[in-house]
Amino acid sequence: MIWTSAPAFIGSFDDGRWVVIALEAIGGAPPAESWDPESLTRAVSAVVELTEAVTPSPVALPREHPRLGGWIDLAADTSGVARLATVSTWAADHLSDFVVLESDGLVAAQGSSLVHFDLYPHNMLLADDRIVFVDWPHARLGASIIDLMMLLSSATADGIDPEPILATYAAAADPVAVDAILARISRGQHVVTEQYLPDGRVIRISEQPMDGGGWVATHEDFTQQQRAEQMLARTERFLATILENVTQAIVAKDAQDLRYLFVNKAAEKLYGLPRSEIIGKSARDLFSGESAELIERLDRELLAGDESVEVAVQTWETPNNGQRRVLARRFRIAGDNRESQIFLSMIEDRTDETRAA
Repeated sequence: MIWTSAPAFIGSFDDGRWVVIALEAIGGAPPAESWDPESLTRAVSAVVELTEAVTPSPVALPREHPRLGGWIDLAADTSGVARLATVSTWAADHLSDFVVLESDGLVAAQGSSLVHFDLYPHNMLLADDRIVFVDWPHARLGASIIDLMMLLSSATADGIDPEPILATYAAAADPVAVDAILARISRGQHVVTEQYLPDGRVIRISEQPMDGGGWVATHEDFTQQQRAEQMLARTERFLATILENVTQAIVAKDAQDLRYLFVNKAAEKLYGLPRSEIIGKSARDLFSGESAELIERLDRELLAGDESVEVAVQTWETPNNGQRRVLARRFRIAGDNRESQIFLSMIEDRTDETRAA
């Protein structure tokens, strides 16, 4: 029976911030640090019995396997490939093989069984009459052989040959599929997922592989932080919409190198250029010598002096809109340090007013 393989659920308490779950107390102990033949035989038999009881899965579960894989991403990371060569030259030499196997492993890992997905010794308790598997937050639907393979991977680390055990308990398993799944298991990657509860809370789950097998998972109530991030994102979109559509030209510059970071539609019209030809450039890249020197001098005066400066009407020779009479107000927006400051300029085009006068 499945209930003999997992702690019995007794009850729970949820006050909206903390969740307490009460489970059956198990009178057992984890396996020894290195597997002994008797304990391993018991564990293998228990895993096989469990797999038979939960195939097909009695409960609905996700089918994706976010904790498997990582070789494909590693192969695309030049610095990661370089580090791999310092850890295992054999793995580095066979990286292309792992990439192919991992692609096949995602298909081979699919199935209808309830899979624990973390069946390493630290999640097992050996009692007198049974073995109990604990810590089930990673449960997924998958191939029935996955849990047995995870168990045997820990035995392999202790120098035990897994082939005879697989031949006995999983004789029907496709050897190619076994290799493919192992390739995905062996390269575990850090995964962060979010679980949305019926009461509206959001739980962020961070899963990190450990050296030598197994995982460390943390669960964080992310509800308030996510709401704050969503509100901030809405506010940023709102402000961006305002800045984009006001009639004044608005430009932002990096205070360190005086290059343009942002221009709105009115600034594009004033300069006579699309923003793609403005962003990342300095005034000297866009304006003629005299106008560029004036703009740069005023920017540097702002950097050295007050947080805001308003200057009299000036004449600019714009990049592609002729000569314009403008009034510029400059603001220095402080960052964490001098290098992170931003200059924001609001520029009124007074050319038509000047001509009318």
